[in-house]
Amino acid sequence: DKGVAAALFMAVARSLIRGNAVASSGPMDTIRQANRLMLMENSDSGMFVTVYYTIFEHGGQATGVNAGHNCPLHYRSAQDIVDWLPRGGRAMGWFEEMPLEAIPITLDEGDVLVYYTDGLTEAENAQGAAFGEDRLAALVQEAASQGYNAQDILDGILAAVDNFVGDAPPFDDLTLVVVRYIGE
Repeated sequence: DKGVAAALFMAVARSLIRGNAVASSGPMDTIRQANRLMLMENSDSGMFVTVYYTIFEHGGQATGVNAGHNCPLHYRSAQDIVDWLPRGGRAMGWFEEMPLEAIPITLDEGDVLVYYTDGLTEAENAQGAAFGEDRLAALVQEAASQGYNAQDILDGILAAVDNFVGDAPPFDDLTLVVVRYIGE
């Protein structure tokens, strides 16, 4: 949702995730424990938050857990292709039972991960057309294949969304994180 209450709810979720990450045995445990605490405090609020939580390790290894969030985009440099990490889980704050799965991610040198909120892909122009996942994928593939760094890819995505939307009023907030693995 939008507004102050939603922003505060998101801040609480972020704090719970960070606090539980230190004591947990892994990303699924972190998300499940944060969800339990969130439900204890906000069981009747009807609010929820989606999360894609990733732990990065040396050597290009990572583990991701999707709690109802958009599927991150994965540009695979060696094959020059874009795919999406698996969909999964439920948003935090809805149900105690969370069907989560730890997704192993292997990053090769030059690979790019793009994490984003639906405010990016659902951004609309004056004609009501959405920016969409296809446009995002093509943009990332073009920039990543040319060797752009993470900041340049991020800046390019934001500029493309701004250009696409033009003078249309913003529909939703937009959050974007770009990770480019440069090797050891």
